[in-house]
Amino acid sequence: MKILLTNSTCIQDIHGGAPRAVDEIANYFSKKGDDVSVLVPDRLSKGTGIDTIKPNYRIIRYFYFRGFFKPLNIFTAFFFYYKYFKNVDFDIIWGNSPEPWIFIPKIAKKIIYTVHGPWMLESELDFNLNYVKKIFIKFLYKKIVKKNSIIHFESNYTLKQCSKETSAFVNSKVIISPILIDENILHTPINSVFKRNINTSLLNILIPRRLVNRTGILEFLKNCSTFPEEVKKNINLLIVGSGYLENKIKTQSEKFFFVNFLGTVNQNDLNYLYAACDVCCMPSKDAEGFGVSLLEALFRGTPVIYTRGGGMGDFLDSFQYKFGYEFNDKTKLLNIIKMCLNLKKIGKLNSDPTKIPYQFRKNIELIIK
Repeated sequence: MKILLTNSTCIQDIHGGAPRAVDEIANYFSKKGDDVSVLVPDRLSKGTGIDTIKPNYRIIRYFYFRGFFKPLNIFTAFFFYYKYFKNVDFDIIWGNSPEPWIFIPKIAKKIIYTVHGPWMLESELDFNLNYVKKIFIKFLYKKIVKKNSIIHFESNYTLKQCSKETSAFVNSKVIISPILIDENILHTPINSVFKRNINTSLLNILIPRRLVNRTGILEFLKNCSTFPEEVKKNINLLIVGSGYLENKIKTQSEKFFFVNFLGTVNQNDLNYLYAACDVCCMPSKDAEGFGVSLLEALFRGTPVIYTRGGGMGDFLDSFQYKFGYEFNDKTKLLNIIKMCLNLKKIGKLNSDPTKIPYQFRKNIELIIK
């Protein structure tokens, strides 16, 4: 089969859910022998055109505008699509980013679009959402729905939130499935340069998040700073991630003796940290469709502390997972961390992890059937 995917950011961004999911989907089809191409915005300014940085599939970069000029990405994607794919008949076109998608003609046997999160709410938290941007987002919603045979939402929360932002999805064929990450390819390295950051006598809490406003890391650190000294001296927070708030979060982290800011790490080191830490924490301002780090932690049996709003809470609450709290409820957060400290002391923190029913291949087949 010939398959085209559009991505929302650089394929190398391991801290972003959408690029990770696109990478997994592309590898899944290419390993089956399918001809797979991925259209990627070039935020790193490494040039444009075909770039085979992955052995299993073809990556085609197009120049990416940021800020005020972002709407121009529609036209750059349109140009590269027609340059490389004008005469290609695809079996599947799978979209993951809005800008290039609206001008791609419906020439495939199957058209799929994955909505990774509520655009309007995410834009409101992470960017200055003015009247023009609201109109632009509503325009994208309508164009995407018009061209698609299947709309894939990563959570019930995302569907509900997007339905508030637009009526475009009312008559669409909708499939709800968590973010597509292959649970069978994860491995646990026995060593890492970050081994020195782990203190086995403390409660090691990994925070693998995008360092942007909607994940609420700055507010999380502020809440943790109010904890009793007896708690703070027994925890070790390790912050991993990248984003436009990276420098600000790093500066804030340096003020607290119980925080280690690690910044961007490679996937091998991230896998090590998942295994080495006692618990993962996923703060969020209720604006995320899902979190790739959530599944990665659960696959390893690492307990997860999470905020109940958004797609992560929607998913874990359905399994009556015990470590959920409301964003900015620092009393509940403190009580959960105290619970984890006590469970670690008696050796029962990781003894009975919640089993989450998830099958990557089954979910993909559900969407494309």
